[in-house]
Amino acid sequence: MKVFPVPYEVRMKESLIREALLRAAPPGPPRVRVCDEEHLKEALEGDLPVVLVAEDPLVWPENERIGACLGFDCSWDEMHQALLTAARGGFFAPRRRDWIRWRVARWSEPRRAILRLTLMGMDPKTISKRIFVAEKTVKNHLTEIFFELGVKNRFQLLALVYGSRWDREKYLEGWENPAARGDGAPPPMAMSGRRSG
Repeated sequence: MKVFPVPYEVRMKESLIREALLRAAPPGPPRVRVCDEEHLKEALEGDLPVVLVAEDPLVWPENERIGACLGFDCSWDEMHQALLTAARGGFFAPRRRDWIRWRVARWSEPRRAILRLTLMGMDPKTISKRIFVAEKTVKNHLTEIFFELGVKNRFQLLALVYGSRWDREKYLEGWENPAARGDGAPPPMAMSGRRSG
């Protein structure tokens, strides 16, 4: 079984990634804490750097003690890099998420809210009722969101933000056995709608 190079402790809710992390932990006193959003406050109470594994792909950590920010769909290699970077006092985020966060950070609060609600599976009519704007305004924002992120529809938006998750169980199996994933790379993204310019 493959183990990570940096000793760490895990503070996460029950999940397949948590179990894989526990099995791949090397012996020794922890140098990093790995936590999810639910346990972040508790993890920040100590003096160890934190690797945050967030369900929200757009979360951007404000605390300087967070040494890495990953999604539950991260690869073995991304977690490996995150642990090493956090233990050395740096910050790591996968390029795809970094790029999306950088784009979204410049948007207005209503546009970010529309993006979050769309990622939760809501349609424009439901979103308009939720944030008290006209449905046409929501559709206009979605058109701009799609254009800025280079996608054509909500399905491509989901694939861009979350990555391809068609066979999630097989992908997570790669955590325990990277050879089962094939090339060791994260799942492919649907980027066919990207516009140049």
